[in-house]
Amino acid sequence: MSINNDIAGQLNPAYSSPEIQWEKPEPIEKGLLPVPEFPSNILPDSMEKWIRDIAIRKDGAPVDFPAVSAMVALSSLLGSKVVIHPKQYDEWSVIPNLWGAIIGKPSMKKTPCITDTLKPIKNFEKKCFERYQDEMKDHQADLKLEKLQEKQFHSEVLKELKNNNSRAKEMLREAEYNASEPPILKRYLVNDSSVEKLGEILSQNPSGTLHYRDELTGFLEQISKKDRAGERPFYLESWDGAGSYTFDRIGRGTVHIENLTLSIIGGIQPGKFKTYLEKRNHGVEDDGLIERFQLMVMPDGQTPKYTDQAVDETARDKAYDVFNAFDAIPYELGRPMVVRFDKNGQKVFIAWHNQLMARIQAGLPIPSMENHLSKYASLMPTLACILSIADHGIGKPIDAYSANKAWAWCDYLEAHARRIYAMASDCYAGARTLLSRLNQLPNPFTTADFSNRDWKHLTTAPARNTALNTLCEKGYLHKDVVTTNSKPKIQYYINPLALDEP
Repeated sequence: MSINNDIAGQLNPAYSSPEIQWEKPEPIEKGLLPVPEFPSNILPDSMEKWIRDIAIRKDGAPVDFPAVSAMVALSSLLGSKVVIHPKQYDEWSVIPNLWGAIIGKPSMKKTPCITDTLKPIKNFEKKCFERYQDEMKDHQADLKLEKLQEKQFHSEVLKELKNNNSRAKEMLREAEYNASEPPILKRYLVNDSSVEKLGEILSQNPSGTLHYRDELTGFLEQISKKDRAGERPFYLESWDGAGSYTFDRIGRGTVHIENLTLSIIGGIQPGKFKTYLEKRNHGVEDDGLIERFQLMVMPDGQTPKYTDQAVDETARDKAYDVFNAFDAIPYELGRPMVVRFDKNGQKVFIAWHNQLMARIQAGLPIPSMENHLSKYASLMPTLACILSIADHGIGKPIDAYSANKAWAWCDYLEAHARRIYAMASDCYAGARTLLSRLNQLPNPFTTADFSNRDWKHLTTAPARNTALNTLCEKGYLHKDVVTTNSKPKIQYYINPLALDEP
């Protein structure tokens, strides 16, 4: 059904508008907010083909899944080896550490995408374990040799004791016995581990490691149990990567972690994550844990397309070279490599940061987004650092090319965050309120006609703009920009059919 201007004018004498062919508006149903397709050219240049190849070979899985997994994996290799100073003179510093969550139904190939992306990490782990086994054999041989040497020394002391008691005592006092230290296994990846054992691993690997959970539901449930309440602060502090942490446990003694740095990646189903968010909205465990999953994506489901093709070996080898380069960055405890923006990169960061702060200050239509976006201040420089090292190598400042890529990442991730947080709230609440009050507004109307009425879900400018945009998209309103002597005036015409809506 459609209605033209003449009929609209008869129904509402105040109606006067540009030529509008009104159609029956679409119903406002609660659904997922839209998200963009994964953008091109925001991944490291030498890794994009490899990541897209993984998605294709997983029967057309979303590119988002291997892309997020790869960025988290790279961040785990940097860990506390590198520190970014986003400002030129201030001492504010950021460890380039990331947590990622890929959200999708079981059929969307979450696990296969993560598994393929983490293969270079697992290769490092395998080589280190093989080297560790050889070192342990040498260590066991050293211990046996030390035992023999100790036995021989004791025999010499006993022999001397028969002749000269004081000389035997002097020999024991002068003896130096230093047992061989066992080798340390370098860890790149942990799966299911108690927090105490994880603490031991991180104390021996102070640059950090990657915690991979195939199903994040188990991880979230684990740290939510009352009898494991002490684990939650450990994980919360591990995201920042800059602080130390000390365990004091009977049996294990004191375990000190100089740099508590832990990257996390895993998958979870939408329904299970929604339940967790709903609890959080009621104040349960609202401590910033979810906001730390900055690389959190929930792309649209795609129809699987059976694909059977060989791995693009050229693309894979180029991507593996990036992982090798990240792994080869030297680490000196307490002396990380410092990275800054160059002049043009700094301009990009300042522009992005000012925009972010202004939007947070103005208020956001989804309340949870304010806390989430507040952590983006560290996300953008972290992404820029990873992209810069991947594209240009270590030891160079972050240029505008990498900074703009990071900005694009943040815009993309923000859209996904809006969708995810909106799952646990009614994202169309403001639009419904405005729709129910259209008969109280002039036709046409402006935002000034209702901005001070304190209508529920419409108390902030972002919430009002979101509601207006939704009603325009659904066909209830028509936006018209009128040129005036001063600034343009935006007014909204009401679809006469909207006034018939219940």
